[in-house]
Amino acid sequence: MTDYDKTYAEFRLEVPEFFNFAGDVVDKWAQDPQKLAMLWVDDTGNEVRKTFLDLVKASKKLANALTAQGVKRDDVIMVVLPRNTEWWETVTASIRMGALLAPGTSQLTTKDLAFRANKSQAACLITTHDIAAKFEQVQDKCPTVKTKIVISRPREGWIFYDEALAAASEQFETVKTRSTDNCLVYFTSGTVGFPKMALHTHASYPIGHQSPGASGWTCGRRTCTGMSATPAGPRRPGAAILVPGTAARRSSSTTPTASTRSRPLTSWSATRSPRCAAPRPSTAC
Repeated sequence: MTDYDKTYAEFRLEVPEFFNFAGDVVDKWAQDPQKLAMLWVDDTGNEVRKTFLDLVKASKKLANALTAQGVKRDDVIMVVLPRNTEWWETVTASIRMGALLAPGTSQLTTKDLAFRANKSQAACLITTHDIAAKFEQVQDKCPTVKTKIVISRPREGWIFYDEALAAASEQFETVKTRSTDNCLVYFTSGTVGFPKMALHTHASYPIGHQSPGASGWTCGRRTCTGMSATPAGPRRPGAAILVPGTAARRSSSTTPTASTRSRPLTSWSATRSPRCAAPRPSTAC
């Protein structure tokens, strides 16, 4: 971007009437069965490679497993995971089945978990053993959470993620979602008062990333800072991304953020995220 004012004045997002990131993007990339979607590496150097076809199959299996447990379109799925591969599979499955995803950090306390589960009226929780132990202390206070899924290994009273996927079919018809349908709900940090919900539609989050992804970067030498342009795996604002041979540094004070307007969920005290707002300079991404 060389002329901010011109970019600001001319910027437009083309938003289709119907859009579903899982069906319209991930499934299209999976048409090449060898196309790599993820190279996951843990702290000890273990690597997991997943193609887009792997992601499609896993997300359809999870969508079927969740459906079998009674989770349906417009239900809220809380996912409280570190960046395990299951995180991306869950995001894609939720979008695919028309449910709403409510991501949470693994640093949440028992009080935080109960507040988010009740405020969002979550129907399902997918998490780790450590978080499962915390949630068990307050689960009697969270009556809407009927489905509990844990990753890595089995746990009494919980559905084991791997077993659920192994028993599920790879055939699932992706829900036809309108761009204005609700898709994601984030909780604010709660710096002032209780955390509030920021609601995204099927367009406002994935299509909205075209703005910072396309015009929010300037050339540098070795690193990039900012938000990645994939809704299935956002980095936190300001996260460093190594780019071999090139680099860029984003100026957060001059980055236009844009997207479509979120449609409020009538029974929630939802708030609009900066990425749901009209294009404007913003330091909050």
